[in-house]
Amino acid sequence: MSDRRCLSFLLLLLCSCQGDSPRRSAPLANFLLVAGDSTFWIREDAGELLVRGSPIQLARVDGSFYELYSTDDDRSYYDAILVGQRIYRRDLLSGDSAIVFDDTTVASLARWYGREHPARRPLEPDEEPSEDPHIDVAGEVEILDQLGPYLSWEYHVDGNMIGTGEWHTVRRGVVDIRTGAAATLPELLGDSVAARIWKVGANLWADAVDSVLASRDVRAPAAARAIGDFSYDSTSFSLLLDGRSPAVEFAASGRGPRAGGTVLTMDPIRVPEPSWWSEVLLTLPLASADTSVEKWHSGRNRVEVRYDTLGGPARLVVIDSVDGEWPIARVPTPGRRIYWLTEAGDSTLHALDRAFDEAAGYSGETRSASAGGAKPRLAHDRVRERIGRSAFPFVVARTSFK
Repeated sequence: MSDRRCLSFLLLLLCSCQGDSPRRSAPLANFLLVAGDSTFWIREDAGELLVRGSPIQLARVDGSFYELYSTDDDRSYYDAILVGQRIYRRDLLSGDSAIVFDDTTVASLARWYGREHPARRPLEPDEEPSEDPHIDVAGEVEILDQLGPYLSWEYHVDGNMIGTGEWHTVRRGVVDIRTGAAATLPELLGDSVAARIWKVGANLWADAVDSVLASRDVRAPAAARAIGDFSYDSTSFSLLLDGRSPAVEFAASGRGPRAGGTVLTMDPIRVPEPSWWSEVLLTLPLASADTSVEKWHSGRNRVEVRYDTLGGPARLVVIDSVDGEWPIARVPTPGRRIYWLTEAGDSTLHALDRAFDEAAGYSGETRSASAGGAKPRLAHDRVRERIGRSAFPFVVARTSFK
């Protein structure tokens, strides 16, 4: 072969190689991202990253996955609308469901109504109640946060009874997902730590009351009149995050026509990390001074949720230390936690597949645990005279207990 022909052949070969550059393979990622009120499953398949999004709420406790969901508990009669809510947890492997929060207030009212009106019977699912009932009571429970085996909730009841008028109540608490039992501070933190936390909470509440009564703000007289309608209860608290640390937030509940249905919360009290906190830490984003992004790290992969400065959906990105960035999807905010699935067994992965498939059929804000489905409640006025924190011109300093 002549030198000219050899050179032409080499140039042709070089051009051919450049045109057929190898396609990047996706990182070997497999994880669940909890963002906003949804869960996203990202996993590599045949060199690509696939993503499934669902309005499902999942918790991993002691290595097992549970779905958390609420349902309406309708105990209405024709002349009495009585609708509460329950929170269930469903084991994804066994499919078994168990109640972790039960609406005892609406259930007690239903039993009372049944005793007082023995000739009347509860409505069937396809029956409509009166358009002008004598009793209209609705309970609503909200999941505030879920950390490890513990779920924090806030429960409101709004009622209207002829002859009694409107009334509103609210309370907070923490429940053990594994057992459905109420979780106490000694159970969460140990006896000695709990005793000191109770004292800190009581001091915060006393300082708050003193600040209201001593304030010269123009709103102070109204706040001073209303503050007496709040009661501080050391058992009314929620468990939440303060950075990557656990914190306890006590709440005072309002009663009566001025403050009924309103919660005043103390500033969170950071507490020592209990023994069960190590499992929570594995799911949390890494500590960072940059509030525009949340980061997680596993092996050679890094996951980032990058927030939109204009308040839109965040960008989910997987970064491979060798192959670079892989933009995945837009996700709601905030990015809460990641459950890594790299070592999950086939039974767990199949259970997650099944749960995501089933969640595609959910509709409405709640799902039903029974085959018949939950009967929709009638629209009714929910008059909650909210007295926000702005009505109370005091500041309770953040307290850290270590």
